[in-house]
Amino acid sequence: MEHNKNIIIVGTGHLAYRLKTKLLNDNYKIIHTTHDEIINTSQSISLIKNVELFVEKLDTKELAMVYLLDEKDEVNLKLIIAFVSLFPHTTITASLFNENIIPHFQTQNNNITILNPAKIAAPHFVAALYQPLQRINAANVVQEKAIDARKKKLSLIQKLALGFLLLIITAVIFFHYEENLSWIDSLYFVIVTIATVGYGDINLVNATPISKLFDVFLILASTVFIWMIFSLTVDKILKRQLSLALGRKKYRYKNHVVICGLGRLGFFIAEELLLKKVLQVTLVGGSVAVDANSVAVDLDGNTEITVQTIAEILVTRLSQEPSPTANVSSIPHQSLIAYLG
Repeated sequence: MEHNKNIIIVGTGHLAYRLKTKLLNDNYKIIHTTHDEIINTSQSISLIKNVELFVEKLDTKELAMVYLLDEKDEVNLKLIIAFVSLFPHTTITASLFNENIIPHFQTQNNNITILNPAKIAAPHFVAALYQPLQRINAANVVQEKAIDARKKKLSLIQKLALGFLLLIITAVIFFHYEENLSWIDSLYFVIVTIATVGYGDINLVNATPISKLFDVFLILASTVFIWMIFSLTVDKILKRQLSLALGRKKYRYKNHVVICGLGRLGFFIAEELLLKKVLQVTLVGGSVAVDANSVAVDLDGNTEITVQTIAEILVTRLSQEPSPTANVSSIPHQSLIAYLG
């Protein structure tokens, strides 16, 4: 392709601007316009006429390439028809998310190349699941860390329970050797002391001062342990009940992917995930995403196709290659916050 020829880019989306930047860096002559600018070229209601007048104003005899990258398929379809009619020998590359009509255009004209950006991008999104996590610290040193589950730390309740168990074992060993009690009698005496039952069948009336002091320590320490464990357990139960009442649920899945915003790109990402035999894929209602404040945000307002319908389509597509580990589920977007907790 000669660099002295013009390249037209029609579109306002991110793809159009990224392509424009790349071509400018490669020293191509770029004419960037939009569908609205073309139809406002004249008072004509014909898009073909407006395209013809727009190109004439460019003062160019020949086009090297035309990129039609509007974010709406219906706009790109109109532009494809218009440019093919006016410039049948010009190479045209367009983006369409509806793959069903792509073969019809390409069989009619060999100069047309139609790509589905969502289908091209989906494998890259899925590949990110298996890439090492990179973090940059204050010194701009890249630290790579594999996405592995971190070791779960013991909670305060678990630490207290472990300490309480250690106290009981220590007391049993102490009274076994200090008071010459059998292991069973020593365990029995420690449990009765901790429970403050005081049957009196085993006592420390004739015990050594060390045994009596240790017994006092055992009573005080066990009381502290029991009340702390009890209060923290009750607090945890109440917080969990309150969270459930507010619609929150703790996320406990493994190898689980939640797709927020099931639009054109989300559909192909879900399909790619299932082909990779990911354990479970959950499609979150309509076109929904979650921001940092856990507020539901509508991405593109496309709610004509329900999540359940798309889930069924995905399962149907994969029916020829069943995967026992793959599962598609869906939840309404109203339950998004409750689902993620």
